[in-house]
Amino acid sequence: MKELKKRRMQIHLMIEMGVFTLFFLAAPFAVSVLWEGNRLEAGLILVFCYLFFMFHFYKRIYLPVTTIERAVHGMVQEKPELEWLDMKKKSSLYPLYHDLNILMQTLEELVSKEANARLMKKQAELDALQSKINPHFLYNTLESIRGQAIVYGLNDIEVMTQALSNLFRYSVSSEGNMVALEKELKNINHYLMIQQYRFNNKFLYENHVDEDTLGLQIPKLLLQPIIENSVYHGLETKVGKGTIAIHAYRTEKRLLIQIRDDGEGIPKEKLMAINDVLNNGKSLENAKKAEMNIGLANVNERIKLNFGQEFGLRVYSAQKVGTSVEFVLPCLEAKTDYR
Repeated sequence: MKELKKRRMQIHLMIEMGVFTLFFLAAPFAVSVLWEGNRLEAGLILVFCYLFFMFHFYKRIYLPVTTIERAVHGMVQEKPELEWLDMKKKSSLYPLYHDLNILMQTLEELVSKEANARLMKKQAELDALQSKINPHFLYNTLESIRGQAIVYGLNDIEVMTQALSNLFRYSVSSEGNMVALEKELKNINHYLMIQQYRFNNKFLYENHVDEDTLGLQIPKLLLQPIIENSVYHGLETKVGKGTIAIHAYRTEKRLLIQIRDDGEGIPKEKLMAINDVLNNGKSLENAKKAEMNIGLANVNERIKLNFGQEFGLRVYSAQKVGTSVEFVLPCLEAKTDYR
């Protein structure tokens, strides 16, 4: 292989020498033609040699050099061109191109590693900060508040504190990313209990969950963001009381959960934009452009990342009638390893 490359370089060198030799031999020949009085022929010979030399110089030297120069400028401006397809291997400057290309790829890898290292450092700092908050301290504090409320007969404060304690305990528990639907619904009960006190019993909560779905596994804290949407975007601005209902049933391979409210609803154009983002798995940037709640996009993306593109959310809504958010999930029994 090395001998072949060496031989190829020798051939290129011979071609280059041949071109220059032709040019310098043509000049004396043109002079001799001019001496004989053939000015037109001499001029044509010199013009031909000049054009031939300039074409060869432009193609063999000028273009490769400018290509490398452009790439070097790209490196300085942090926009490297890692693939120079117009640089041919037969070019005499190809070894320089090849080395620069390897150098830029190495630099890109180093920059990527440095960025990942910084991200990991920030995450470690965040984890360290979070670890300083002792969950038991918060539990004990909430229990102390609850105890004082019981002593002074403040029933509402006692109930809210208990619900908040349970809500927090569920959020930070280390039982894993997947939980039984029954546990998730208990957490929703605690959340809605607090909201009922905040909004002075502004809405009713209905549970229409089939018994055979309670043991199925779903990602932890999957339902709460959608319940929040129903409270804040559907019912908070509604005149009079509203209703939030959770329906859940199973098919042979699917778990279907619907969270419905009879709130303000969503305009038709916005609803179409939201479902377009949800169906096509578009980025959060698209979600912002569609004026879509980021929590909705996050839940949908979380489902798709866990189970695949055939699962996710679908939103149905009519203005002044209400909104229904449907979850399409796989039927996962306890300790099922989904792939």
